[in-house]
Amino acid sequence: MSLDEYNHHARLGPMAGPPTNASQLAGQQAYDNAHRQLPQGGVYSTPSGPPGEIPKFLREGALRRGLWTMGIATVLSIVSGLLLRPGTNLSDGVIAVTAIAFIFGLFLTLCGVISKIAGLRKKPSITPASEATAAAAEHVDKR
Repeated sequence: MSLDEYNHHARLGPMAGPPTNASQLAGQQAYDNAHRQLPQGGVYSTPSGPPGEIPKFLREGALRRGLWTMGIATVLSIVSGLLLRPGTNLSDGVIAVTAIAFIFGLFLTLCGVISKIAGLRKKPSITPASEATAAAAEHVDKR
């Protein structure tokens, strides 16, 4: 192993050419470790759920948040229509922001409705403790 070859590949990385011996390979790996990009938080993260699962914020409370967002966007649009002169930059900006907020609220509402329907279709797989003890008591009484 040559320290010069290691240093050369550790400084230049892929530009030094393909490694042909152990010292060059170790230099390439040192270059890769030194120049690896970390995500924004500084730590590699894994997804919170299995692939294809809907995120939690779109399953729980999405209907309520969507309706609130649409309502606030509508009120803001009405107030800006009454107070601002049409055709000004401020009026056009407020209209654009409220339209985007309304569409986002509509999306959240749609996701909330879908999750509610999916929740109604799903049957509980675990019975509550009171039902389980009642069922066990009936089974014992029948013997």
